Amino acid sequence: MSEPSRKECVAKSIKTCKFVVLENPKADGAEPIYEIASFSDVDKYSSLIDRVAQEIGVEAQLIRAIIYMETTHGYYDAPLALFGKNKSILPMNVNVEYWGSEFGSRQDLTNPYKNIKAGAEILKRIISGLPPRIIDSSDSYPVQQY
Repeated sequence: MSEPSRKECVAKSIKTCKFVVLENPKADGAEPIYEIASFSDVDKYSSLIDRVAQEIGVEAQLIRAIIYMETTHGYYDAPLALFGKNKSILPMNVNVEYWGSEFGSRQDLTNPYKNIKAGAEILKRIISGLPPRIIDSSDSYPVQQY
């Protein structure tokens, strides 16, 4: 029997899946030219982030980091949202073509609360397959190598 795909692991919440995170020696932390910080929706949804973090059990700072990245980098198909044709729906950039209705319908995901909750649930399922302490909200972010 073959190993389940990453998508199956998340969609079916399979606890025995492992997500390996390797160090990237080329990463430098510099802001890419296409990052538009003013597009960030973190402040706009701060209270929803806190609420969802409490409900789902995912650190609010992790949700904030994802929303920051997705709204400042993942705006590329936002114009298609006007026509309901975008693949991913902000603020968590949940890809409805990839996930189908696993985490909500396209209509559901246009609701910021439901969108953030769906994204947090995806994160929770991914985290369940990570080695212990790979996600850390301290000032340093240790990466374990395998």
